[in-house]
Amino acid sequence: MNRKILLTVIALAVLLLATPYISMAHAKPPTTVNGFITTVPDLVPDMANRGKSDNAVLTFDPFIETWFGDISADVSGVSVWEFHGNPVTSTDWTINIHEKFTFSDAMYDGKSGTLNMELNLVATITGGTGHWTILGGTGELANLHGHGTISLSTFPYTYTGQVHFDR
Repeated sequence: MNRKILLTVIALAVLLLATPYISMAHAKPPTTVNGFITTVPDLVPDMANRGKSDNAVLTFDPFIETWFGDISADVSGVSVWEFHGNPVTSTDWTINIHEKFTFSDAMYDGKSGTLNMELNLVATITGGTGHWTILGGTGELANLHGHGTISLSTFPYTYTGQVHFDR
């Protein structure tokens, strides 16, 4: 009886250990993507009416960008900027930027559809960095997944990352 239990436990352990490899076999290998981003228009926030606080939250709705490169699209969504310090009167400031975008008529690798993305960035006087994640898509991009980084150190901004299609 103990031998049957041991064989059952071993069989279950092998199955559990193999499960991640089985699910990984269904995705195509990731591909590196890169390009650049422009904002339309180049926004300068109004910091005059923020009261006595060194902090402020501004919402841009809609916020419009254009992505060029391996992922290309006109982008529209909501951008929330959390200011810590005043960039108009001080060099010691930080902006945390949180964005959710819809990429209408997005193109990747000759395929088209829409993409929904989330971006989280931190900007300072010397530039900034951030992270983007594909939340989902439609059309030929329905099974596209990926994530990457954004650099705000130059304008236009640059992006790089890894994407893949589920099979």
